[in-house]
Amino acid sequence: MIRIFNSIRLKLTLWYVVTVGILILAFVFALYLSLKVSLEKGVDISLRTFEEELEDALHRSAYRKWKKVVSKESGEEIPINIMYVQILRIVDTGKQPSIFVKSAALKSKTLPISTTAYKTALKNGRSFETVEGFHKHPLRILTSLIKSRWGTPFVLQIGTPLKGIFNALGKFLIILLVSVPILLILSAFGGYFFVKRAFFPVKKIVKTVKRITAENLSHRVEPINSKDEIGELAETFNDMISRLEKSFEHIKQFSSDVSHELKTPLTAIKGEIEVTLRRNRKKDEYKKTLKNLLEDINRLEEIIENLFLLSRMDSENLKFLPKKFALEETLLEAFEDMEAIATKKKVHLILKNIQEMELKGESTLIKRVFTNLINNAIKYTPAGGKIEISLKKEGNFAKFIIKDTGIGIPQEEIPHIFDRFYRVEKARSREAGGSGLGLAIVKWIVEAHKGKIEVKSKAGEGSIFIVSFPF
Repeated sequence: MIRIFNSIRLKLTLWYVVTVGILILAFVFALYLSLKVSLEKGVDISLRTFEEELEDALHRSAYRKWKKVVSKESGEEIPINIMYVQILRIVDTGKQPSIFVKSAALKSKTLPISTTAYKTALKNGRSFETVEGFHKHPLRILTSLIKSRWGTPFVLQIGTPLKGIFNALGKFLIILLVSVPILLILSAFGGYFFVKRAFFPVKKIVKTVKRITAENLSHRVEPINSKDEIGELAETFNDMISRLEKSFEHIKQFSSDVSHELKTPLTAIKGEIEVTLRRNRKKDEYKKTLKNLLEDINRLEEIIENLFLLSRMDSENLKFLPKKFALEETLLEAFEDMEAIATKKKVHLILKNIQEMELKGESTLIKRVFTNLINNAIKYTPAGGKIEISLKKEGNFAKFIIKDTGIGIPQEEIPHIFDRFYRVEKARSREAGGSGLGLAIVKWIVEAHKGKIEVKSKAGEGSIFIVSFPF
């Protein structure tokens, strides 16, 4: 029961019915007033028409015949209702007038006249008043000034009961009392039907969501052929699930790769120690074992450091304060750090076209970009090969270009080289000591500095990495 009352469909339907009800009542009230005013105006027009006819007949008749004229005229059937006629003689403008003639229908009664209506008539004006209590229905009275053929002034009053108006308004109210609830009930059913139909896709979305778990992200909401908000919601939801599915796949792959990457050096360390401890060895053999262990530990340390850095990047805890620094000096520092490694592998490291320029950013992170890219080029360039490095200005960008004569990258592999733990020819990459994290870090640092990185390469023909930083 609580769930039903908490239903959005029911709430929307109730709001709809309340709104429609208010609008209907406002319309009915306006229609009622309009009908009442219209009917009263019709009565006033009838009174005015009858007044003109009676005044013309009285003007053509002598005083002694006025009673007969009034009796004759007021006895005619009028479309609205019966007419009461009363003619008052003005004795003194300061006193109440006396009755001169009245219609037989009035019998012993007289039409009331207010001070305002009397004064208006004396000024040759005309007034309409509604009087209660004279008849079982209110009476509409017209009061005006008329003159005989000899110019003698009289006050003319014509009254008619508003029975027709009240009967018409009563019937109208009965119709409203019957029709308005029916309209509201129909509106409620219609509103609930349309809201239910509009929310049907939402129920399908909810049903799909309930089937989705972290282990099963393959379900999708069926496409909704509409361009409204619900259709947009379905598309957005499917996009979100697709992103979540990719994220979970990346996390699974990341976890698998991390465990494998950490396991490899640990296994190597364990194997080296076990083999060494099987028998007593010479000093040089122990020295060689310690050297191998140090290499594995360095590799393990590099992996852990890179993972820690990537973790900080993902959690947005890695923040830096941009400062202006000499970009060419940072590049030269990275070059000097890598020169010994290149020399050891007999790879020629060449500086070419290095221009002076300032960049706003974190110099330590930018140096890491240079170091990682140069180190990568050295690893995959055979002995006797060469690596050319240049730094130049192009418009509003500082462009770092590194070109090697290494083994290159197959075209189908290029879109994936910046993925974490992704390595081209994994066995050879592991031999080279790579962890598959360096390019992922490079891309993050470049994008954090609003820059971009491009790769041009062919298998067996070397690679070119172009990094652009905006000034």
